[in-house]
Amino acid sequence: MIVQLFMLLLKGATVFVRRPQWYGVSRKVIRAFGTMVTTAFRASPKESLPDIGDEWQRMFTSPGRRYLPLISSEPDTLRYAITTHCPLRGTGDVAACHRMMEYDRRLMESIGGEFVVLASQAEHGRNTCVVAIRKKGADMSDLTPAHVRVAHGLETTRTIASKSLEEVRFHRIS
Repeated sequence: MIVQLFMLLLKGATVFVRRPQWYGVSRKVIRAFGTMVTTAFRASPKESLPDIGDEWQRMFTSPGRRYLPLISSEPDTLRYAITTHCPLRGTGDVAACHRMMEYDRRLMESIGGEFVVLASQAEHGRNTCVVAIRKKGADMSDLTPAHVRVAHGLETTRTIASKSLEEVRFHRIS
């Protein structure tokens, strides 16, 4: 029931996030939904990065680990895939994806983390998103958000080894 409600709200939010002139309203609504979820799931700040990642997955109920698998872990960064089908998939509207992910940024605020989308299902040909999580206040300058990367004409090249993300490189689209 909760998963179906979440997917319905996700589809509804898509209408607003795809219209930049509605950003102020959509941001407030999406953040309010994030606040409701953190309250409902009794989210609490976590000290360690692995605990932040676990808490984020927990707030997506039982399928959290299935649809949000950890794909790499470094001392200061966790990378996850988001495999849930996104209504923005294949639209090319990565800016709308950034606006939609305000929900996850709100969840991260409540548990002591920061969140950035590195690759988005909104990009043509992508079936999953790749996100990075760090502790709140950590330097994020080495992570290029997908909406910035796409706006600057850069594309990702992924090398997958042993079912984990080995590297993400960026190159200019010809």
